Amino acid sequence: MTDVLEFLATGIGPAGFILILSIVALITAHGRWRRLIGVLLLIASMPISTYLAGIPLVASDRNAERVLEDIKGQRVDVVVALGAGVFDAGNGDLWPSSKSLNRTNAAMRVATSLDIPMIVTGGVVNPDLGSEAEILAARVELPVGTVIENKARSTEENALFSREIMLDRGMTRAIVVTSEIHTRRALLTFESAGVDVAAVVNGLGRPDWSAWSFFPTTRGLYSWGSIMYEYAGLGYYLATGKIAFSRLF
Repeated sequence: MTDVLEFLATGIGPAGFILILSIVALITAHGRWRRLIGVLLLIASMPISTYLAGIPLVASDRNAERVLEDIKGQRVDVVVALGAGVFDAGNGDLWPSSKSLNRTNAAMRVATSLDIPMIVTGGVVNPDLGSEAEILAARVELPVGTVIENKARSTEENALFSREIMLDRGMTRAIVVTSEIHTRRALLTFESAGVDVAAVVNGLGRPDWSAWSFFPTTRGLYSWGSIMYEYAGLGYYLATGKIAFSRLF
């Protein structure tokens, strides 16, 4: 009972209670369409729903430690960490997003373990904010020799500019570190750019699943934004030829 109360207080929160009450109101309301919307909202707000919806986007769910185990004995030249946004904490105090920090920390674990260099890639995506890579370098103590690529504004440019750096240094084989639902687009884009990708690391780690994963939460509903964004990005890359359709299979 204590665990239940703790989850209700911390896992759901005020916004979650409002969501649940809205779902209950819709399901119990008169009118077929209102009830249908309530049921769809109930399903969509379960964390397990976004997990299932994101499966086609995932090329690898392996964390840094799993990849290190799987590539033992293989040659790898460099680790590439993809930036994932920055934010202004107030008064121009710029910080990397939590996704950027998690990806970079995972990349550092791999690079340090393999004793190979690292590239951090990310330019100015938002004109009001700075370069993702430069802000990461200012906030995180990166390994000596880390190359800062500060021009890329998209996954395609992450791949192209990283490849330029690799070619200049005689490198061909890389481990790419990103987020789980971004792994497929990142893998296909880097391969299309001519990079030999040894592995893709899920820098965010896998979520902890439990019975509560089937319970409606605002987090579950919020995650749909990232899922839809990634499907749109993958579709755009396929439609514009940045990724060959044949590479999907």
